[in-house]
Amino acid sequence: MLKKLLFMTLTGHRHINPMLPLVEELVRRGHRVDYATGAIHAAAVTGAGARWVELPSPGPFAPPATIGPAAMAGWLRHYFAAMIATYPVVRKYCATERVDAICYDTTNWPARIVARALGIPPSSASPISPRTRRTRWTGS
Repeated sequence: MLKKLLFMTLTGHRHINPMLPLVEELVRRGHRVDYATGAIHAAAVTGAGARWVELPSPGPFAPPATIGPAAMAGWLRHYFAAMIATYPVVRKYCATERVDAICYDTTNWPARIVARALGIPPSSASPISPRTRRTRWTGS
């Protein structure tokens, strides 16, 4: 039985790129895959065969020159604000579209909350592999 699946990753090439072969394989097998992510990754997910679902951009974050508790607190405030902004988008999407399962990056908790609230089976993925740890991202 073919399924309609929603993948969700807010941002991060090291989080999205390792998921794309799985998306491609699911699409190749006939499943419908939608991928909720920021606009910067739209071409990558549609290139893998998924339908893009737009999430709000987290906006730029410029880390301070000195990394310490204040820098980490700033990053966490920035990231959690972005996650909070994605929740209503994912909830509305899942409430209006029939989704058989949600596969989300382990750091993207709004998908897990939506899955639980709407009774959709969740699947958490940790896509950072040894290969992606060695790869330096040089694009924008």
